[in-house]
Amino acid sequence: MTRRRGLTLIELLVAMAGTSVILGMAVALVYTLLGADRAARQRMHVGESLARLAEQFRSDVHAAKAVAPVAPAGAARPSPGWQLPLDGGRSVRYGLRQGKLIRSEHAGGKAVRQESFALPEGATISIEQDVAGRPATVRLAIEPEGGPARKWRGPAIHVDAVLGRDHRFTKQEEGGDHAK
Repeated sequence: MTRRRGLTLIELLVAMAGTSVILGMAVALVYTLLGADRAARQRMHVGESLARLAEQFRSDVHAAKAVAPVAPAGAARPSPGWQLPLDGGRSVRYGLRQGKLIRSEHAGGKAVRQESFALPEGATISIEQDVAGRPATVRLAIEPEGGPARKWRGPAIHVDAVLGRDHRFTKQEEGGDHAK
């Protein structure tokens, strides 16, 4: 009697089941790795955006004469906004729109340039001025929203700048106590 060499149906089904399990785990691993890559890219984008924001905010505050809150016109649910008046009738406005910080430059009442900065998801912003100290400082605070279901679990970010630093060596206005 001669034996035929080959696979039985059971052996074939076991091999196919084992291959299916291995392929399923490989697909799950690739999916997890792609998600981790996407999250890392998002964190990197936000980090670069915050670095650009810090540099631009300091530059704006150094050139500004004051900081004033601004209420957007016609907004159903107003978001916070701040204006920094500069020389020559120019101003810079910072505001929050759709989870991004929007910086817009204005000259003669018209917006001439606008850029947006990505914020961490679930972040809140505020701009506060400390006039008690000399020199006066302005702080941009980017903090996680409170509550147990908060999305951003990172530390608060504070960017401090000296108000009007670029005006230190110019003549003071008559009747005013700040440098022009």
